[in-house]
Amino acid sequence: MASDLRAPSPQVFLGIDYGMKRIGLAVGTTLSQPHALDTITLSKRSEQLLAILNAVREWQVTDIVLGKPVLSHDQLLHNAINKLAHQLAGHCKLPVHFVDESYSSAQASARLKGKGIHGRAQKSKLDQEAACVILEHWCQSHSL
Repeated sequence: MASDLRAPSPQVFLGIDYGMKRIGLAVGTTLSQPHALDTITLSKRSEQLLAILNAVREWQVTDIVLGKPVLSHDQLLHNAINKLAHQLAGHCKLPVHFVDESYSSAQASARLKGKGIHGRAQKSKLDQEAACVILEHWCQSHSL
């Protein structure tokens, strides 16, 4: 009897930097470093959710990593993040993990500056790069 020698499929993680105006997305796997994916600028929450769900399907995501600022006292933002986590868990039936996103935007901005992207030119890339930082932190904390 031959044994099945196929390698297991890698886990695919979707990192999310949630903001009230923009949502950054990044993707990574157990076999690859996270990379910036997209910035969602849709204004309706239902459209934002659909865009995230499309990314989950397209990338065959196995886990969702959602940034949540520990140092913020913005209750409106915390409530919106919790609501999104609940919606994603319900729609996707996937685990949703939280990670502290404090300073992720500052780190993302520094990275973009290192790539020669400054000031207003960062606007379209900042949130997706922050999602990448969030996902990297989560992967490092889980030794992935």
